[in-house]
Amino acid sequence: MIFPFSFLYSQEISFNKLRNSIEACVEAGIKKVKFMGGEPIFYEKLPELIKYLRSKFPLLDISMISNGTGDFSFYNLCFQAGLNRLNVSVHGWELDYFKKNT
Repeated sequence: MIFPFSFLYSQEISFNKLRNSIEACVEAGIKKVKFMGGEPIFYEKLPELIKYLRSKFPLLDISMISNGTGDFSFYNLCFQAGLNRLNVSVHGWELDYFKKNT
């Protein structure tokens, strides 16, 4: 199950609605949840959501795709909350672009 955060911003979904939606999907059999862009680190309550999901569903595979430009402490909070994996997606093919943006 993939939750694109661009949808969250456009629809302004509350934390409770998001949590309840994910919970219902997991209870229906979903085993993996991936948070992706827009950019999931802009969702300030993401560590809280991950912590809730980890406590309720200890075996759930929780991952995130980020552009990697966020503050390291936020990623660390997500891992401490129970994030399994972070995939960093760096866009751009030329070396100068890559050096500038990483």
